[in-house]
Amino acid sequence: MVVFALLVVTGCAVTYNLHLWGSHAVPYFSADDEILSADDVLARLQGDRFNAKKRQEFSKEKRGAYLRLDGVQEGERVERTQEITVVESLGPGVPEGTVGEDEGTATKILSDMGVPVTKYTMVSDDPGKVVATFPQDGHALEKRDDTAKTPATKTDTGEADGTDTGTSGGEPAPDSLDGIKFVVGVKGDGVPVEVYGMAQAEAEGLLKSRGFEVGTKLVPADRDMIGKVVRTEPQIGKESAASRATMYIGANAKDLRASMMITADGVEESELYHGKTPSDLSTLIGQWCTDAGDCIELAPTDSIDEGTQPVCYLQMKRDGEHVGAERLDNLPRVHYMPDYDVDKPEGAFRHQLGTGTTGVLDIYDTNQLALCGTQPRNGVGWYCDHGTPKNWEESDDDGRRHEDSGLVYRMSDYLIVVPVDADIASVSRSGYFVQSDEKAEEADADRPYLLIRDPQLYDADDREVSALSTDGGTAVNPFIPTESGSPKMKFAPAPSAESAYYLVQSSPFDWTAMGEGEAVCDEQGCDVATKAPAKQKAADMTIAQIRSAAKRGDFTPIAGRYCQKKTGDCLTLDDDGTVTGPRSGYVKHDAMSTTLTVQSSVRATWFPEGTVKDHALELKAPESDTYCMNDRAGENQGEACLSGDYAYGSDIRQSLTLTYYAKGLDLLQHDEYDQYAFYGVTPPDPDTPFLHRPEALRPPPPADENVYYLVD
Repeated sequence: MVVFALLVVTGCAVTYNLHLWGSHAVPYFSADDEILSADDVLARLQGDRFNAKKRQEFSKEKRGAYLRLDGVQEGERVERTQEITVVESLGPGVPEGTVGEDEGTATKILSDMGVPVTKYTMVSDDPGKVVATFPQDGHALEKRDDTAKTPATKTDTGEADGTDTGTSGGEPAPDSLDGIKFVVGVKGDGVPVEVYGMAQAEAEGLLKSRGFEVGTKLVPADRDMIGKVVRTEPQIGKESAASRATMYIGANAKDLRASMMITADGVEESELYHGKTPSDLSTLIGQWCTDAGDCIELAPTDSIDEGTQPVCYLQMKRDGEHVGAERLDNLPRVHYMPDYDVDKPEGAFRHQLGTGTTGVLDIYDTNQLALCGTQPRNGVGWYCDHGTPKNWEESDDDGRRHEDSGLVYRMSDYLIVVPVDADIASVSRSGYFVQSDEKAEEADADRPYLLIRDPQLYDADDREVSALSTDGGTAVNPFIPTESGSPKMKFAPAPSAESAYYLVQSSPFDWTAMGEGEAVCDEQGCDVATKAPAKQKAADMTIAQIRSAAKRGDFTPIAGRYCQKKTGDCLTLDDDGTVTGPRSGYVKHDAMSTTLTVQSSVRATWFPEGTVKDHALELKAPESDTYCMNDRAGENQGEACLSGDYAYGSDIRQSLTLTYYAKGLDLLQHDEYDQYAFYGVTPPDPDTPFLHRPEALRPPPPADENVYYLVD
């Protein structure tokens, strides 16, 4: 019996320690030397027959890293049935629900993401609340690249998977190195941020209650923005004293076509015209991109005041450079107020897509005349001799006959615009497109898109054809609608998810135009950021960090005493931006000190701006410091002097401007014009930070003889 009892006890102990029954000891993971992935931890737990699952959250750790266990402690013994959650990092991001929180709560939420956090402000009817973030609420911060932006999806636990890289509305995203950004609403004059996405009637009422005279303009938009405000002028959320606001309302194909109509009313000599055509192409202005990242811009051919006059002609641009046809419009062979009417289409006009009921629009190079070589056949006095332009006088029969030979039509730009709710299927069934043997994924019908004819999809012989025709002896251009019918050359590519150029939707959150904002956290968190200015010196900070601190009124990183070697004059810059110095430093006319603020740009005109700007910070005293130096009227001549009634420009002493140059910038390396040799001065010492006071009229550059070096 004793032996049996010992065997039972020993067996129980052994099987218990082998996890064959009873509670289990959760392994230790945090003490491992290597950084484990959450998947590794999950696999080990499940291999040991723990009831383990995975959950994701944003953190400063890299994506996929193991963060911790929820529900148990490492080393704790638990029953098999007890649930253990492995927490996986999604990398830095904006947790869902940040939008709508107050500023303090949002700062706490974002404080431990290991990246800089910057705050911006926009006019709002709900001041103090977060109204927008980058990346979007519930999305991860990822570095931009040349790949397409992919909509984020949700995991089973409700967290975003972090695959989205953009801002709402398709605006260009800041580089991830800039960190996380959020916008807080503030009181102010202007269009409040809440107007974005608001129904037209509600938005109009809100703006009128704020004293605006309100106008509207319809624009193509995604399905979820139809009937809603997609942007305004003045810009949503921006401080403005404007009394009139224009709302841009998302529209489907039917309403958009109606809004594009131009009539002959009010046109000079209007008795020559009777038409009504969808020729105001201003609604199509903007950027259009494929999901693969290929983008074109539709821009007006002439500088216009958008909204005050129709835009009849567009051109395509890539990377800001004009490409293709000089002008695109939707009127065959007409470049002035049309003698066409969608209600009574005639000639080539009746074969355009835009005159039908599908809501699809076609725009193209309508100046597609037959070519003699490279010269359009558009005048008299010359003829085409086997592809060569010749004057009438050069004809063999002394100008009696001028028969053309060698004329060709050449394929040019052709675009098809498909707004939301346009019946592109009917156009396809009519045989308008070249059909592919492969079954392609359909284009997204919930987003407006356009198709661009691609000459590379045609045989070379089809891109340029002879201007001969069997249609009654009349030359017919096969590439555009003519009186003979729709284009004889079918359109390629056909509509598909791959060929569609989707309209990049506008957004009020244009981060690239918001400036620097206010830094509230750095890579070590928000607590470090708030204390950093008192502890850090300029040598430990980037110029961007110094600029951000100074914009908040904290000049601690660059505060100190700065002195000239030549004269011994010194300036003292305090922590709050107050600068004190001798009269010879032109600090101020009636006192020895003034207060500096940060200017938005660096006027380092002697050197390449991109190089110097990374090391320089321009500071300026208030404009009220400006005063007169006029011997005839006395120093304080006042407004008469400043207005120029009694003084030359040289009599006016402008307010103080100082440029701070950080340590490490060797200006001689950037002196492309050899200014130091020209003025006979020595470049400043790059091993010491210094202040330079730019002169107004052709001064020497910052030099060892004229800068104020940091002394202490």
